[in-house]
Amino acid sequence: MGYKAYLYLIIEGQDLQFDEISEKLSCMPQFSYKRGETFYDRFERCEKTQDKDCLMFYVETNENKDFEQCLEAFVEKFYVSKKVLNRISQKNDVIFKLSVYPEAVQCLVPLAAKTVSRLAEMGASVVIDSMFLKEFYEG
Repeated sequence: MGYKAYLYLIIEGQDLQFDEISEKLSCMPQFSYKRGETFYDRFERCEKTQDKDCLMFYVETNENKDFEQCLEAFVEKFYVSKKVLNRISQKNDVIFKLSVYPEAVQCLVPLAAKTVSRLAEMGASVVIDSMFLKEFYEG
């Protein structure tokens, strides 16, 4: 059984300097918002206001056979800026998030020691969520 996964590097905090951070990381976020912006929460079905600034960088993995290579490449992309991220993490939240959508109720997702160590060097906390959505979508 396979799974689809999304890898995120999220920077959250107050008064983030979006352009400066993007320049220092040598990449543009795929998604960003500023504190005070409103959005519609599709799960709670109501409008909410953002309480902090956020930059989000992410990639989608296609198949679990590519997962380890994709994960390593994604972490390496940001590891070259580990000192920048570690400084940011002193005042803000730097989060590595892994979202997994398995085809079966149970799946194993490998995280190599090298990857975990590099995330720690960047000052990133780790969040992993796994959602089996077949019953949600198919009833």
